Amino acid sequence: MVLLTTLATALVFPKFSDEPRKEPSPKAARDATEPAAADWIRSHLTELSTDVPTETEFEPLLRSLASSQLIGLGESTHGDHQSQEFKSQAIRRLILDQKLDTVVFEINRSAGQALDEYVNLGKGEFSEVIRKKGVFKIWHTDEFASLIGWMRGYVVQTGQPIRIYGIDCQMPAKDISTVIDFLKSVDQQAAERLESTYSSLLEFDKSGKTYLAWLEAQGGGDYSKNAEPVQTISKLLTSKKDEWSKLPGYDESVYAAETAYQAFNSFEYEFGNGKRNMLKMTPAYYSRRDKFMAQNLLRRVGQKRACLWAHDLHVLGELPERVAKIGFSTLGAELKKTLKSAYTTVGFTWTSGTIRVKTAANTSTNLAAVQQTAIPLTSVTANQNGDLGEFFARVGPANFYVDLRQADLATQKWGANAYYRASIGWIFDPKVFMVNPIQESIPTIPSHDIIVFNKRISPSSIWIYP
Repeated sequence: MVLLTTLATALVFPKFSDEPRKEPSPKAARDATEPAAADWIRSHLTELSTDVPTETEFEPLLRSLASSQLIGLGESTHGDHQSQEFKSQAIRRLILDQKLDTVVFEINRSAGQALDEYVNLGKGEFSEVIRKKGVFKIWHTDEFASLIGWMRGYVVQTGQPIRIYGIDCQMPAKDISTVIDFLKSVDQQAAERLESTYSSLLEFDKSGKTYLAWLEAQGGGDYSKNAEPVQTISKLLTSKKDEWSKLPGYDESVYAAETAYQAFNSFEYEFGNGKRNMLKMTPAYYSRRDKFMAQNLLRRVGQKRACLWAHDLHVLGELPERVAKIGFSTLGAELKKTLKSAYTTVGFTWTSGTIRVKTAANTSTNLAAVQQTAIPLTSVTANQNGDLGEFFARVGPANFYVDLRQADLATQKWGANAYYRASIGWIFDPKVFMVNPIQESIPTIPSHDIIVFNKRISPSSIWIYP
């Protein structure tokens, strides 16, 4: 299984470009269990006729999700059309048919605030809300944008709000600016101190440079200098709750102070561009961001019913024992601890196609520079024996989904075998894709409760401008 860092690229275990592909699990065990599993899946799957499922095709999915408090909708890549379109349509059906009214995205707090204000208040120009308010570029797509536009139309038509939250913590400049704006109305001196303390970060943001670029420009010992002041402000905001809580912007500034601190804490050992101390960059360290996102989601959503849009490996609720034992966790695993069976996950897999993804070697790569590049078309395959997409291609239909929670004993035995899942984040190194089972294979049962399969995937409809 890929052990993602807070950048969703680096790995706990090193990869080597000349490393031969290893079997994800004993081939004999897979061969012995695949026929029975294929028969069960064929008899329980729901075939999808197009990329936009019909109401009839969605009915079994909606029934299976009806009792879930939180639904994690993944995507095996950030750059394919099929998973984004499926999620976009599924969320609409959940809102229409089951009155779901809260949507959580794997985007930063400030981006979630902008989307929420657009959908519920009509604040902002539609394209700028998506392009310029912090939504990650991987979701500057027709698939994502059409969902946001549809939700705005739903609110206008029905008068029923749809709350939107961003739970990520990778834009501390935007968070600190939110806190400063609030403090100017209640404590001018505190606002000025905060603005002075983070002047370089705020200037980087104003110039269009990313948080990662700012991190690489810092000295190696600058973590405490940056984390402690925002913690102090967070305590100030909390201590003044009785006095300030009814003022406009208070709740959002409290949340912003939290996510700003989380951003520094998640990248504690990545300040500066010098050599990293890998002994400190443990699985628990790489899990900080996911744990913060889980904390943010649970605090924002409370007992409300909601769905979550994120990557497959973030929504993943069940981790292999060997991974959990070394201290690694995911957003979904943390949610599962709290919500148990009330949290249901939908993951994706595929066999071949073309996607949008940034490509770069995963060693000695300037990730801040990669962030500024375009997102090109890249051909990808998962069609070797031992790839889940290759097995599902032998099951039958080219596109389907199946609820594996109902699997019989023979299928559960098959599901215990690890397969390569072909999960790709925002950056991709084809030389080391699906070669090391320690990093990139995972049992199918338990992993995601429901799996959507597309034999062929095509690129997301990303917005391209001159």
